Amino acid sequence: MSTSLLGQVRKIELKTVGRSDDWFAINGLAGIENLFFDDSYWLYFAIVPDNYVVATRPIPFLRKQVSSNIDDRVSQYIRAWISLTKAITKDFGIKFIPRINFKTQTPIRKMLSEVLDNPDHHDWGDVVKEIWQLNEDGRWIQHYLSEN
Repeated sequence: MSTSLLGQVRKIELKTVGRSDDWFAINGLAGIENLFFDDSYWLYFAIVPDNYVVATRPIPFLRKQVSSNIDDRVSQYIRAWISLTKAITKDFGIKFIPRINFKTQTPIRKMLSEVLDNPDHHDWGDVVKEIWQLNEDGRWIQHYLSEN
């Protein structure tokens, strides 16, 4: 999905957060490739039934929430794996539908409350960029905007 915000195009991976907010998955080769290599790619977490949307930057989010060991080697390995997967698909007609599951260190709702409870002093500045909430009359209200 893509959206334009004040002329800036964002490619969005939207994850719905229901009961379980300590893991998420990225499905498909394009999603995985975008997650690691596209600077215009964002992870949005839609928290239901509270109607919050938390906009994050993928690589800082993965480094803080999944593993601080995500570095250039991981990107190199994933790029090589994507190239190999595409070659196998092209050369042999075998279609892969990959999925990566990520377990988060801090549940998404806890991350949300830490930012909202203390918007000027929290540990999520490089990760959480915006927080929005849909109110009862159908209008979106911005609760947080990172200055980074």
